[in-house]
Amino acid sequence: MRFYQFITAACLSTCALGVLAQSDERHDEDDEGYALGILVGNDQSLYVGGDDEIQPFPFIQARWGNFFIGGPGLGYYLYEDNGWSISTSIALDGIGDTDRDNSKLLADMPEFDSIVMGQIGISKETNWGEFSLSLASDVSGTHDGTSAELEYSFEIPVAGWMIEPSIGLQWQSEEINQYFYGVEQQYVRPDRAFYKADAGVNYSAGIMAMYPFMENHAVVLNLEYESYSKEISDSSIVDRDNTFNVGIGYVYRF
Repeated sequence: MRFYQFITAACLSTCALGVLAQSDERHDEDDEGYALGILVGNDQSLYVGGDDEIQPFPFIQARWGNFFIGGPGLGYYLYEDNGWSISTSIALDGIGDTDRDNSKLLADMPEFDSIVMGQIGISKETNWGEFSLSLASDVSGTHDGTSAELEYSFEIPVAGWMIEPSIGLQWQSEEINQYFYGVEQQYVRPDRAFYKADAGVNYSAGIMAMYPFMENHAVVLNLEYESYSKEISDSSIVDRDNTFNVGIGYVYRF
């Protein structure tokens, strides 16, 4: 399971909390709210010989004053006013995949270690949608990489549904790309060339649809397309330059 899937889960839970909160002013007054859910979706592998899987994974959203939990991260809102918010958080970098998606062709390569990322996020809500920017850096010393993500999304109410299209781009440093997609000299094989990755930019587009029902419940649908940089797709252990993921989920707010 790659990092962007955890981000998707966290975004879905945040949207769930926000949409369901519209019917419950108590939580707006004291800045508290809780939502739990589960999403089942496909996981397309980028790796040569990797397995495409259908996986369930949970997402969690909770808030106590300025503190919040979103997906695999714990954070704190430093500032909120006039549509602006600034937050800091610490989170796992989503490596449920330790062995390159069970690829037998890459089984001799080392497993991934857990990674903890420190992040600062800035967002602005406007009449035209929400703009967000996040900067993250490895604080666990696993790959010492950094990343930056810019995203734009907007909500469209349709017959009881809340539809939210989004577009985004993510810059990843060479340390991140090398860690996940590079091939060191000791792992070179006749069908696996040495590869030194550089920094690159990935692009994404998605659409989330949520339908609240019975006051505290909601159904969630999510589609996400991601196009990867040449610095990733040119690797000798990668055989795909884009992924398309579909998910369906359920959210309960209490």
